[in-house]
Amino acid sequence: MREVSREALSAATKVQTPPHHSGTQDNFIRPPSIKHLREIMTAPIRLETVAGPHSLTMPHNPALQDVLDLVVDFGNEILEGSAQD
Repeated sequence: MREVSREALSAATKVQTPPHHSGTQDNFIRPPSIKHLREIMTAPIRLETVAGPHSLTMPHNPALQDVLDLVVDFGNEILEGSAQD
């Protein structure tokens, strides 16, 4: 698990997408880790927090619909922004 975490942190500097989702009941990725991740990412980041555990995109997660709504909202913002350009 530590090796995977190191590799993820190394890759974080190459991420080019702005949103990041965090679950308030996540027992794996705690707020200090999220703060550190935000500090090392080079792309603009927008943190969205939903009430749910770590597996936010799994069908059994009660927060899945909240995550999907946020993703659709973000996509709509991109479309609106590109229409104004």
